[in-house]
Amino acid sequence: MLSIKSAEKKDVCILSLNGDLVFNELEDFDRIFMEKLWKKPRVIGLDCKHLNSLDSSGLGLFIKFSKESLKSNVTLIFINITEHISTLFDVSKLDSMFEIMSETDFKATYLE
Repeated sequence: MLSIKSAEKKDVCILSLNGDLVFNELEDFDRIFMEKLWKKPRVIGLDCKHLNSLDSSGLGLFIKFSKESLKSNVTLIFINITEHISTLFDVSKLDSMFEIMSETDFKATYLE
């Protein structure tokens, strides 16, 4: 099961993911992300600290979010990716497509 918490500070939106981003969990996350994107924040951060697992459909959703963010002129940042998620990004060659930051760097760059 995937739970998503949203926090907004100024023109920055952070979506914190907790659980598994797998095929049967995509619909709600897609809807929530697109609602946030529609509001045109400057930045959307996806906090993956508690994202336990990710399958190919979850990776596909991340690619969709990246493309939609680019079209909307919104910066998409992946925060706190785990070693497991980092390995998936590396193997699938997506690490060069996504902007990845530590929580500390994200806060210093966008929230201070």
